[in-house]
Amino acid sequence: MNSYVTQAMMNKHGWAHAQVVDRIALSQELLNDTVAREKQVQHLWTMITFHHVASNRDEVRRLSHRLLDHARHQQDQGVFVAAQTYLGLAHYSDGRFAMAERALTDAVERYDPEAHAHHAADFGFDTRVWATTGRSLVRWFAGHDEAAGTDAATAVQWAREMSHIPSLSMALLYQSLGHQARGDKAAALASTTELLDITARYGLPAFQGYADIIRCWATGDPEDIAQADGTVQALWNMGCRYCQTYYRAFAAETLAGRQRWTEAIARIDECLRLVEELNERLYSAELHLKKARYLLGAGGERAAAMQCFSRAAEVAREGGKHRTEFDALTALQALAPDSRDVSERLKDLAAMRPELSPRKAMPAHFS
Repeated sequence: MNSYVTQAMMNKHGWAHAQVVDRIALSQELLNDTVAREKQVQHLWTMITFHHVASNRDEVRRLSHRLLDHARHQQDQGVFVAAQTYLGLAHYSDGRFAMAERALTDAVERYDPEAHAHHAADFGFDTRVWATTGRSLVRWFAGHDEAAGTDAATAVQWAREMSHIPSLSMALLYQSLGHQARGDKAAALASTTELLDITARYGLPAFQGYADIIRCWATGDPEDIAQADGTVQALWNMGCRYCQTYYRAFAAETLAGRQRWTEAIARIDECLRLVEELNERLYSAELHLKKARYLLGAGGERAAAMQCFSRAAEVAREGGKHRTEFDALTALQALAPDSRDVSERLKDLAAMRPELSPRKAMPAHFS
């Protein structure tokens, strides 16, 4: 019963709100007691959700592996699906995109629509929807354009068919993030408008906050930055610290689009500081890439920009983010065309991910 109450409170107040903390403590007590193993799974999932959104990365990894141990002990495919979903999201959050792809794909492939239909009620979200929509972002940054778009659309479709509001909200949120990554403001406005309508109807403050930040980016109006800043802080105050390194960077793009380079760079530096504070690596390569572009836009020294491009490429390569690595190395090649190592690596990436070359024009906020 405690897990169901906790999920309801997470939806009403936010996944890591102070009012949820007592319920999480009770789940911990129950896990430390003699709760039946099959009941421990639901408590574990609820605790992972709390720590995931609070950006307690070590706890997410520890508890996700504990959930995987349950799956192996019970040989329960449904528990395997749940464990691999969160392990995939943990790898994604840590910036390990190749590992995230494998875990999330395993979750999607193990999922049985009939046998595991109870996941939405037991866990608060349908595991196949979340694994698929999470994989859509993993695949986008890895350079799989078409597969990423298909995943995002499929997750939304499955959630609609289930008529499960939290799952649909998650799918629309991740789809909106995909539109944002592509620089597609019209599509982002459309998906966030639907999501905001849902949050207004059902009272989902965390989803409302995330959607509002993306909407503020999609308008492209610097006047909306103050609203986005307020929303970011409200999410932080309710304990939603996950992806703050990501969402805070959207305002920097808006400022850069108006050539307000100094302000944009300051915001990127704050995001990079949070990367270290939260130990959240999912967007760090992109932050270095943006800083390099903004330094060039501001007329800064080429050497400083090249250092940021190099760091972006290094971090992206370590995490399997081939799209970001390709973009960073392409910029480096333009600044230092005689670099043989850069040229060879670009050829390798083009062979590995044909979708990356030839590239379409970059979104305006990257110019």
